[in-house]
Amino acid sequence: MVRGKRAETHPIVVKHLAVGEKLSCCQLVFFRSSEPGNTQSTIAGLGQANVLLIGEDQNFLREGGMINLFLEDGRIRFEVNHESLERTNIHFSSKLLALAKADHSGSEPKPGGRHVQLQVPPEYPQIAQRMNLTGTVQLQAVVRADGTVKEVKVIGGHPLLADALSQAVRKWKYEPSNKESVEVVKFNFGQ
Repeated sequence: MVRGKRAETHPIVVKHLAVGEKLSCCQLVFFRSSEPGNTQSTIAGLGQANVLLIGEDQNFLREGGMINLFLEDGRIRFEVNHESLERTNIHFSSKLLALAKADHSGSEPKPGGRHVQLQVPPEYPQIAQRMNLTGTVQLQAVVRADGTVKEVKVIGGHPLLADALSQAVRKWKYEPSNKESVEVVKFNFGQ
């Protein structure tokens, strides 16, 4: 689909690489689920090279991949492994990251869907109001077994609004559970 096309002034070159070939010369590597190989060791061999790693296997993010494509309701969606991206110098806009399905690639904690017992509403920052700044913020909250919020990670949204929501969510209390979970929080400011 992209062979012979350009990204601005740069020609796109498509190469099929075999297992063991040097991947650090690439800017983007796509791992096909239908091709055998040890994905995890291949990715580990890249270290912190600035190579965007995209796959299409349900285990791809757990193996160190950055973006995984999947089919949902007849549409191609994507999920992002933020930790893998942070090891490189690859950055995406918060608008793009907000479109991604929440990343639950780690082995623990698991996604939960726990109910909020105490929900502190975020304060809409006055400076954001004066700037007519609106938008959606998406966070991941790691919730302890007792229901308190352990940490908050911004997935997408304007930093000013994301900070306001993060401060509020840190005060939330979820229903108790027998283990930690990851809860996704979305909030629309001024919409």
